[in-house]
Amino acid sequence: MLFPMLLAMLLSGSPQAADGPSLDTAAVLQQFPLHKGAYWTYVGEAEWTTPVTQKVRGGRVRNVMEVLQFIPGEGGFAAVVRGFPMDLAWYEPGKGNSFSVIICKKGRLFQESSRSLKGATAKAHQLLADRAYPPPGEEPFLDLPLRAGKTWARTTDRDDGMYCWVVEGSEPRPFSAPGVARGAAFPAFTAHFRTNPDQQTVEFAPGIGITGFTYEHHGAVARTRVRLIAHRP
Repeated sequence: MLFPMLLAMLLSGSPQAADGPSLDTAAVLQQFPLHKGAYWTYVGEAEWTTPVTQKVRGGRVRNVMEVLQFIPGEGGFAAVVRGFPMDLAWYEPGKGNSFSVIICKKGRLFQESSRSLKGATAKAHQLLADRAYPPPGEEPFLDLPLRAGKTWARTTDRDDGMYCWVVEGSEPRPFSAPGVARGAAFPAFTAHFRTNPDQQTVEFAPGIGITGFTYEHHGAVARTRVRLIAHRP
């Protein structure tokens, strides 16, 4: 069963702020199963500001992230996905599912955008083979394993929890998926990236992946919040 495995994985680690040892490829895929054919379905709400009238509109959002290609490599892997949930920032109607390349190196996950599947596949092979990737200043959107208090992608000398990813502790969330009993609670971490103009929040459950995403802009209205409702590993 998937749920006992998730619980055991989380209980095995102790909270800490400092970076721990990086995970190998197999361990990363246990926590975030980015295998070809896997998908995650998200639903939620969004608000946006129309560009001409500057009126605030709102509506329902449905997004499916699907792994289209998985490319193993030395010391990591690349996954070509469509519908990466963090692309829902600044959502507006008609914004189609874009293509993304997720590059994993030493337990750290980076995301690169692409306009087409062909371009994303080519970029995945290129970046995976590039030993100099990531370049200086390129920060991961996820640094596994997660622990309460862990930080990464610090872009300033501030020590107030701003301008970096900060992980909160895990809490049980109800969820139904293959291998998880209906209504069972599973442990999920919450990570925030707060800046003066906006804030991103990612919810992540080891063994399932991203279970929620929230974006909020503090100026012109732009808000998106989605939660995972279905997953196939």
